[in-house]
Amino acid sequence: FFEIFDSSNTLRLRCDGFQDTAFVVSRDMFNRIELTPVYGGALFGKRVIVDPEFGGEEAGGRGTFGVRGCDVSLKIAQRLAERLKRAGAKAVLTREADESRFNSERIVLAKGPDDLYLIVRADSIYAKPYVAHVPESRYGGVFAKALKSVFDVELKEAYSYVMRQTPCTAVTVSLIPLQSSDPLAPNMIDAASSALFLATVGYFKTLNDSSMTH
Repeated sequence: FFEIFDSSNTLRLRCDGFQDTAFVVSRDMFNRIELTPVYGGALFGKRVIVDPEFGGEEAGGRGTFGVRGCDVSLKIAQRLAERLKRAGAKAVLTREADESRFNSERIVLAKGPDDLYLIVRADSIYAKPYVAHVPESRYGGVFAKALKSVFDVELKEAYSYVMRQTPCTAVTVSLIPLQSSDPLAPNMIDAASSALFLATVGYFKTLNDSSMTH
């Protein structure tokens, strides 16, 4: 989206994909506006499917105080999608409310090999944050490395049906285990979504810098 805030002689611009900009307008001459891309434009036009697991009747496990995994994953996914859109990416949520989705409905949202598919989970069994990808996925390893550089995660292997059926890089991440003291705490949700955002930036930067193709 694009917003313009005009106060006195100061013009403030906000545009997805660019840093917020403010400058003083001269009434007597032509004004040139230059916008700075977020992270050098690394996410411009990139398509990221964010898949908060479970939902509806599928709780995805429960924490010590009854917090459902599907609620935690949705909060992280929604915050992540906001960050991605502000940076110029095309963020697609597989669900936006407390509802379940068939695997086929989730998989079809991945349109091609250049997409990135992030399965967001709040694990009810494994107590440590982790990132998992299909072992033979070279690009899954690129994302895992990018995430590990900004968040203390363990690296795991995964063989889920959804990950194997998507036509693009797919990873599963659990950054807030359900056994945490307060999985829905705003600071924890923000930290998890921030780490996933930075990892996504790092992932696409690596692919762009090395001219890697699927």
